[in-house]
Amino acid sequence: MRKSVLLVNGGKREATRLLKEEFPVDLIVLTEPRFAHLYDETTEVVLVDDVEDLQTARDTVLTALSGRDVDHVVSPTERGQVVAAFLRAYFGTPGASFEVAHAFTNKYSMKLKLRRSGIPVASGILLTAPEKLLERQSELTWPVVLKPVVGSGSAYTHRIDCADDLRRFLDSPEGAALRACGHAVLAEEFVAMEGEYHCDGVVSGGEVAFAVPSRYLQPLLGRLDQISGSVTLPEDDPDREEILRLHVLAVKALGLEGGVTHMELFKTERGFVVGEIACRPGGAGVVDHVRRHCGVDLWREFIRTSLGEAARIVPRPARGITAHVHLPPAPGRVVDVTPAEEFMAIPDVKEVDMRVCAGDVIGPEVRSSSTVGLIYLETPDLAVLDSRVKEIAEVYRLSVEPV
Repeated sequence: MRKSVLLVNGGKREATRLLKEEFPVDLIVLTEPRFAHLYDETTEVVLVDDVEDLQTARDTVLTALSGRDVDHVVSPTERGQVVAAFLRAYFGTPGASFEVAHAFTNKYSMKLKLRRSGIPVASGILLTAPEKLLERQSELTWPVVLKPVVGSGSAYTHRIDCADDLRRFLDSPEGAALRACGHAVLAEEFVAMEGEYHCDGVVSGGEVAFAVPSRYLQPLLGRLDQISGSVTLPEDDPDREEILRLHVLAVKALGLEGGVTHMELFKTERGFVVGEIACRPGGAGVVDHVRRHCGVDLWREFIRTSLGEAARIVPRPARGITAHVHLPPAPGRVVDVTPAEEFMAIPDVKEVDMRVCAGDVIGPEVRSSSTVGLIYLETPDLAVLDSRVKEIAEVYRLSVEPV
């Protein structure tokens, strides 16, 4: 019997494609007008101005259903997960509860639960507006990182070094954008790190069925205009065991029964600190990175576990070191950009996914997932990888003109 699935979505095309092509479901998509062009006439689409407006989403979906039932509510996006959980509770469908979705999306609630479970996290406070930090600065040690309490991709995330720096920030366009983002603000003490890592996993029946740890080529904050990306940790890397242990503890602390996770960590002189964990696939190359590394498709497992099915993890042995490289964007109309063929000529480059070409316009808002293109590599060891990344940086060119 075909299941009826309500997908609360934005621009995640892979989730829509899988539900339409590989799973026997009747699909309804709840999204915002700015994403409507991503869906063709064969997809039933319901529009709301703001997908985070719980009551409007409920009323709009109820009207659109016209008496039909819903078997599952799924959301692959950070902004859609709380409303998806709210709709599950309203329609009585299985899946992550409102409390679990809130813990995985609200960074303040997340850190409270992680800290109570003995998981190391940065010290932080919740602010109703960024200027409130001026009143409460004695509660933290400078520098401080300000970010929306709900968000992804490093959007509206800023390092503030002192009170004078904060005053300048509050008077800047960036400060105004954070103030207007629509969420409370989390202020956290900046974590001095030796490296930044991520761990991507699959949870089935309340247990971690699969996880793979990776290290970013360099920490992301403040470096989004530079070559970035990540590399899977070798099997003999001494940090693997601790990262995998913290991932299991975080999943248990937040109560996830089934789904896909993307956890960020910082390595410090005192050990690892968990930055945050999301219950959806990582963005900007992570899914293809993992698939190339060991054959596990995180998007398929996300859909499968979101529909209440058990994970089907059959990883193959990794072939050396797998990495992906982000090509950083710059705002403006693209005049010239390195073609994929030039990157493919570099040894160990296996795939190039260019996202822009001459004539395209790159917007001013840059996030950690923003990229001109993604390059996937397989190398025998980390020393060779470092050399290949340098070659990519030397070949990369991007020329833009004002719009």
